[in-house]
Amino acid sequence: MQTDSSDVMERYVLHRIVRWVDGAAFLIRGDAQLHCEGPFTPDAVLGRVTTAWRNSRPRNLNHGLWWVAGLIWARTNPLGLSLLQLALPSWQLGRRTQRWLQQFWKQA
Repeated sequence: MQTDSSDVMERYVLHRIVRWVDGAAFLIRGDAQLHCEGPFTPDAVLGRVTTAWRNSRPRNLNHGLWWVAGLIWARTNPLGLSLLQLALPSWQLGRRTQRWLQQFWKQA
C-alpha cells in the first residue's frame, strides 16, 4: 500500500530508558509494553520529559514520588505496571487527605 506524503503524520514516541548497553547505546520501553526496543544511540534522543500534566496539574518527573515510581516500574519488568497500578490508589488517597487537611487548616 502506498500513501501520499500528506497522509503521513510525524509522531514522537515517549519511552523510558531502561538499560544502557556497553555504555554506548540504550534500550527503551513504553509504559504499557512488556518488551524493550533497541539498542539506540544517544543521537536518537530528541528531548527529555521533565513534567507531565494530568487533570491540569503538573507532575515533576525529575524527583519525588513520580521519579521513584518510574524507577520501580523500570526495574521490576514485567511486574512494574501491575505494581504501579496497585500503588496508585494509595497515593491518590494520600493526596486527597493532604488536600482536605490543607483546606481544614485554612478554615481554622
